[in-house]
Amino acid sequence: VQGQIRFAMLLAALTAAAALGALCALAFTVHALLLTPDHWPWQSLVLATVLTVLAYFLRLTAFNQSHYAAFRLETRLRTDLSEHLARVPLGYIQQTGAGGLAKVMMGDVKALHVFVADSTPLYARAYVSPVLTFMLLCWLDWHLAMAATMVLALGTTVLSLAMRNSGEMMRQYNEAGENVSRAVVEYVQA
Repeated sequence: VQGQIRFAMLLAALTAAAALGALCALAFTVHALLLTPDHWPWQSLVLATVLTVLAYFLRLTAFNQSHYAAFRLETRLRTDLSEHLARVPLGYIQQTGAGGLAKVMMGDVKALHVFVADSTPLYARAYVSPVLTFMLLCWLDWHLAMAATMVLALGTTVLSLAMRNSGEMMRQYNEAGENVSRAVVEYVQA
């Protein structure tokens, strides 16, 4: 599904470019209205409208592609896992426990689905939008671009300090989830 995911990310990047283009067209519209209030700048208004509609359809198409890829990935992973479990000795399955296997088959595969379906287009937009915005700011006013970069650096520093122990916390969360699943299965089996 890598090709489909990359295509969804490309569409999401184009969405970001079209949305930024629509904002630029609106800025040119406002600028033209300030210079000549009695003359409507129809060309830039039409361009802003077209780019907004294009961004909307590109975004929908990107999310459709990423969701189709995620469903294909989910189906393939669950099928491959179940075929593999059919060949594994029963002792291993009993040793691992139904809770751990259920977490892998259901929870982990679902987490991959959510990541592929929702996050990949958002990541593409999150990487492309700041780069395009920075280039536009450099073209408009390099002082403004440097100020925005300083704010971004400060925010990145604060975020990295806040997330420094997240890996260990996620490991503990997953371990607790497996324990809860194991306890529920044992309770149901009496």
